[in-house]
Amino acid sequence: MAEDGDEKLPVKVEILSITIDSQITPCLENTPVKTPNWEPGIDLKDGDGSKRPGVFEIFEKESGGPDVSEIVDKKYNKLLVKVRVMALGACKEAILIGELDGIIFSGKIEGTDSSGEIVDFFVFPRDEPTYFKRIWGDMNWILFCDNRRFTVKPPKTRLEIFWIYGYPGQMYKKGVWIEVLRRLDTECLGLQNKSWVIRRIVNYCHSGTGLRYDSYRCASNYGLIYNGGSFNLEAFLEKAHPFCNCFDQAGAIQTLLGALGINVTWKGMNPFGYLCETNLIGRGRCNNPWFLASDRSRPEMLPVNSTKRYGFVSHAFCMWKEGNFDIILDACVGPHYARDIKKSHLTGYKQAYIDISIDASTNLYPNKYFQHPGRLKDMEDLTGVTGIGDVTFSPAEEYFKCLTDKEKERIKEFKEDIKFNDIGKDIPPDEGVVFDWPDPWDWPGLGDTPWARKFKDLRNGIDSAVKEWAFIGVNEYIGIEICVANHIDAAKNRLIIPALSTTVPTIPFKKETQKLGHLSLCWKFPYYTAEEWWYLNVIFKIVTYNPSIDLTPFARWLQKEAEAHVKDKLSEY
Repeated sequence: MAEDGDEKLPVKVEILSITIDSQITPCLENTPVKTPNWEPGIDLKDGDGSKRPGVFEIFEKESGGPDVSEIVDKKYNKLLVKVRVMALGACKEAILIGELDGIIFSGKIEGTDSSGEIVDFFVFPRDEPTYFKRIWGDMNWILFCDNRRFTVKPPKTRLEIFWIYGYPGQMYKKGVWIEVLRRLDTECLGLQNKSWVIRRIVNYCHSGTGLRYDSYRCASNYGLIYNGGSFNLEAFLEKAHPFCNCFDQAGAIQTLLGALGINVTWKGMNPFGYLCETNLIGRGRCNNPWFLASDRSRPEMLPVNSTKRYGFVSHAFCMWKEGNFDIILDACVGPHYARDIKKSHLTGYKQAYIDISIDASTNLYPNKYFQHPGRLKDMEDLTGVTGIGDVTFSPAEEYFKCLTDKEKERIKEFKEDIKFNDIGKDIPPDEGVVFDWPDPWDWPGLGDTPWARKFKDLRNGIDSAVKEWAFIGVNEYIGIEICVANHIDAAKNRLIIPALSTTVPTIPFKKETQKLGHLSLCWKFPYYTAEEWWYLNVIFKIVTYNPSIDLTPFARWLQKEAEAHVKDKLSEY
């Protein structure tokens, strides 16, 4: 074989572009990745990866890949390479080979003998991964022409490619998030079995995020309810909120696995009942998840028949079908990958999950909240995560169509309790606030505090948009949301949605007498406060944990700004 740089033949190949040919659309920073995935003259480095990554689906096929001289079927993973060639007609056979992280791509360049001609052709990977894998860096290229080796211009191109198990889940409407795949590559490094990947992700959601169960309200902090909804994925990846509940954890499992093309179903139980002793996310040993409901003295563990115990009215988790088996996945309690439960093969995996999770031995049943512990027949299929980063169930009217009968009854009781239907009848229907809300960290006090982390996000829906800010300290948290709708009813309806984000028997929101706006709800503890209020077409929400500053003046400032920017004809804006 001739050495690199042999000039006996004037063969030259210059790579003009590379496109990762796949049916899967990747997104980076919530924007579909531009193609081609490489072209000269552009710095595409993004850390160790690329600003234009691509994603392949894992296909089961014979080792060595397809016959590259015959097959160009789109079901095969391949790179579309555009090259400029010179004197290639002097070769009987020209093969371009690229190598990145041990994966070799190769393809024949055919049908040309003209100098300077531009040719498009495919290179196919040999011996592709059969498990989740990421390769990244500068791909090395070489040309073989009649068994002679020639350098390619340029000799290296920056690429980043993932192999995932199937088409991403329904929540990835624009495309699968590369940020998620990069995170999971770190978590799942070296795992070549799908079931072990699932176990690892369940364990990561339970023990690797740093989140703690919301034992103040037992409420979702990432946009979900019992039936699912839109998951605030960016906030989850950034750990923008310190607390979570089972809806968040089910959403995390379904969304992260969905990024890998592992589609699991969302399951729920209502009633669920009292917990067996379990490892509650971020709290440790617990059989009383709402232990901070009244004060800090309420223990996480209580005697099984203690009347101070609280259980879950409802609980959400996921299920993966492994062959003929239904495997429950729970990252809130446990954590559970139901096939690993002892003797589960004797009872069935779903029943084994119920037996290890729900305390049926206590004499607290029946009571006003639980007539009986949750049973297998109480397990139901629910909608699950429908989107990421958009406003949950927008417009609000569509949200109510998705509720279960028990949720509708819960909403009805809550509306009656806060006299929801009696408020705002005299408000002109086209009146509303039009204001470009400034960043809260410009407000004195918030901006002067040396926060460890700050988070900002904007989520859009059909009839509303939500601006969100979070301030995270060492042992302090402030979360602020402003939801602006395009009409009054859309805003007012959203005020009751948080009532469904909790799993406790009594809805942890009370009507405030010292109210802001038309209707104000609050849940207060010495260390924790959640406050929401409605004014015209705007919903405000402030959640604080162990705050070092008083947010009351800030809340009043928000309300005054809203009152100062009221327009008579909202429909004109």
